[in-house]
Amino acid sequence: MDISNWALTQHPIWMPVTSDIRIPSGTKLAAGAFYLLGLANSGLVVPTRAGEGTIHVRNLDGLKAGDTIRIGDETRRIARVGTAARDATTLWQPMPDSRSVMTVAKGSTNVPVAGVEGFAVGEKIALGHGTTYPATYMDVERFEVATVTHVGKPGSYPYLAVDAPAGATNIAVTNVKDISVGDEIRLDVDSIGRGIETVKVKSVGTHANLLMLSDDVKAGATTLKVRPAALVFNMEAVRNGGGIAALAVGQTLKIGNPGRVQTVKITTVRGDRVTVSPAIARDYRASEHAIDPGTGLELEAPLKFTHAGNLPFSNRGTGISYSPASTFDRHTNEPIVPLGTGIALDRPLSKAHGINEVVRVDSVTTAGYQGPAPHQWFGGPSLSTAAGNMALRDAGGGTVDSLNYGLIVQPAMAEGFQATSGTSASGCRAPAAGGPGGRGATLTTNSSAGRLPDGRDTDSNCNDFLTQAATVLPNGANAGSNVINVETVKDFAPGQSIMIGADAGAETVTIASVGTAGIIKSSAAVAAGETVIPIGGPKVGSGFRHGFVAGQAVTIGEGASRQATTVLAVQGGPNGLRMTIGDPFRSAQPAGTLVAGTGITLSRALTKDHAVNSQVSSDQPTPGAPNRYSQRR
Repeated sequence: MDISNWALTQHPIWMPVTSDIRIPSGTKLAAGAFYLLGLANSGLVVPTRAGEGTIHVRNLDGLKAGDTIRIGDETRRIARVGTAARDATTLWQPMPDSRSVMTVAKGSTNVPVAGVEGFAVGEKIALGHGTTYPATYMDVERFEVATVTHVGKPGSYPYLAVDAPAGATNIAVTNVKDISVGDEIRLDVDSIGRGIETVKVKSVGTHANLLMLSDDVKAGATTLKVRPAALVFNMEAVRNGGGIAALAVGQTLKIGNPGRVQTVKITTVRGDRVTVSPAIARDYRASEHAIDPGTGLELEAPLKFTHAGNLPFSNRGTGISYSPASTFDRHTNEPIVPLGTGIALDRPLSKAHGINEVVRVDSVTTAGYQGPAPHQWFGGPSLSTAAGNMALRDAGGGTVDSLNYGLIVQPAMAEGFQATSGTSASGCRAPAAGGPGGRGATLTTNSSAGRLPDGRDTDSNCNDFLTQAATVLPNGANAGSNVINVETVKDFAPGQSIMIGADAGAETVTIASVGTAGIIKSSAAVAAGETVIPIGGPKVGSGFRHGFVAGQAVTIGEGASRQATTVLAVQGGPNGLRMTIGDPFRSAQPAGTLVAGTGITLSRALTKDHAVNSQVSSDQPTPGAPNRYSQRR
């Protein structure tokens, strides 16, 4: 088949389409053969023009001054390696401004954004334009480049912590991080007895600390037990120093839900227990509010209306300023990219190069595709390990095939039946190859996703797609051991041959039995008789790896103090990740106690040591040849 000028469009989730990978003229594919595309170790994130001596790229791993570098069909030497482009933010305004598409007109020198990380005065910025709304798979995003002149604050969407009465000049809020003196913020909704108003900030104090009563409280009590409020809008306040750890003598607490609030002062603090004055005047139930309002925001003028606690307000932020003025309109959710300082070349480029042009140094082995030589290199975008869409079109623009992987990113380009029924069913998805190896994972694995046998297509992604069984060793493994603890045991089975490690350090073994996943150390000491063990520090967001799930068997401790139990729950919180187990600790356990699943038992002992995060897999990917999946259905 002649595949000349066919185009593959790769669309990572959250990003617009910026380019195609186009197959050269004169390319023919024999029956049963493969055409292999390889991601270069870097690529242009914005187009360049003839005469430019600095290029901005998505990756700098392995590059150094003096290297010979290829930019498309031109060759240069690297004079200086600066910084790579960072992840894009978006043109954004908080609700209610973001309910409709916002346009920043051409001629502007400032753009409101969802984040400012990675931007620096004097560095370059890429400003997206070209998307129509609603966005379609045919849109192609373009960029114009400017220089950052000022980095302000992003828009934010905090909440009022308590009711704010008409006439008040101070409001208690859940977050003050991105609010500055002089900011104009929009309050409330238009409803009976209330109204929308915009107020200006005179001074910025401290955010509120949202807590709840842990137990019922009777009238006359002076001691309260509290816990952080389990509210989405409280998480930012907790990350910024709220929660139980922020309680202090002299602070005010507003006890009770709206309509039954009493204000008290804290007189002593002991962990999650506080004494207050005056005594509690009425009965309160567990989970009612106990809020320290902080010093909040002082306003330049009194409020015209009463505004209810728990309602969000819009702070538009000050955004990012740049020069020269833009020459295109741009709209809500278009990308705004910090370009870094890039790579300085020994001499200027002779010609222009488009976005995602290949940028490659042959000696780099730590970035990009590594394997048999591809038929064609491409510079980007790199495939998302979460989700995306691919569309293959012929020379006339007709769709040959399309695929959503990971999630449904473009419904109009959704080849294959996507639905499944039943409790906890999440649909038929083609997996994101090389994605996380287990629940809570952040590491990627060297694996492939494909139809087996190649070309099989029943039109159900549940039936058609497989990936190799792949995971990592979060704690490594030592020679002589016949049990390995892994991040996930999904798709591994007794009798299966697996490879541990890579290259010269690899060894192949056979699985004798499969237990449960996970291994980590406790982050604090635990007393005998307890059933909760802390297993992670406070920074335990979506990037925290543990691998444990409710109902699985684990062992805690080593040697004589080791005990087996069952996981009842794994939960996050302001102080970190915590595991609840089914049996109380028989003895006290120090910080650093090993918590582990039962792992995978091997038919023989390991002959080599394997480093932390070494890969374990059933098969290795075979680019340019038929996929192999030993756990095939």
